Amino acid sequence: SAMATRVSRTRNEPRTPVGNQPFGGPQTRFDQPVSAERSFAAYSLPVDTMRRVAQVFGGKINDVLLAVVDGGVERYLASLGERPRQPLVAMCPVSMRDEGDLETTTKVATMFVPMARPRSGAARRLQQIIANSGAAKQEFRALSKAAALDYALIAFGAWFASHALGMEAITRPVVNLVISNVGGLPGERYLGDLRLAAAYPVSMIADPVGLNVSAVSLGGRMDIGIVANRAAVPDAAEIARHCLATWTLLRKAAD
Repeated sequence: SAMATRVSRTRNEPRTPVGNQPFGGPQTRFDQPVSAERSFAAYSLPVDTMRRVAQVFGGKINDVLLAVVDGGVERYLASLGERPRQPLVAMCPVSMRDEGDLETTTKVATMFVPMARPRSGAARRLQQIIANSGAAKQEFRALSKAAALDYALIAFGAWFASHALGMEAITRPVVNLVISNVGGLPGERYLGDLRLAAAYPVSMIADPVGLNVSAVSLGGRMDIGIVANRAAVPDAAEIARHCLATWTLLRKAAD
């Protein structure tokens, strides 16, 4: 079958997953200073189909989100003649809250996950991201909760130090973009007789990251909002269109 052929091919490929890698990505337009203006776009993906694609490749639904965004952003940069030469690095917030923990504090750690190598096909892109995100999670499991929570502070502290010393020209960016899956709620939601059609996250950006892609799941959809530094991305809808094109290729690769 097509699936059996894919699994066989994957087994024969060398596996070199890369864990957390702050300062590992290339320079991109998303790493330039953030101006006051923003551009915004949104799109939705079907959760059931995303879950099926994830299962075919042995990953999680969040891996599919990462692959869709990674492919879409690479296609966008390529359309501008700026295709990166190294994998992008995404900052991915992860909850460190134990089940039943109702303390009113923020308990979020940050992984720095390398995306796929540029020019990867849809299937290979997802396979690389599954491997890299798995390696990053494995590294976090080896840390204490306090160390995991402090990981991003150390990484961004190093960036602020290099920024203060004027070393941006000779150092790599700490991260290229933020991709955040904030979870969601099962079933539909209503306001009186009106059904909530979509809920697109509008997150924040600040130096040194000029692109944030956040997702929330509701009513069988994953609603995704893109917030970008307008000085770098005049029309975020172009990134959304490339993400949807990447999704089409991923869905076909899983058939």
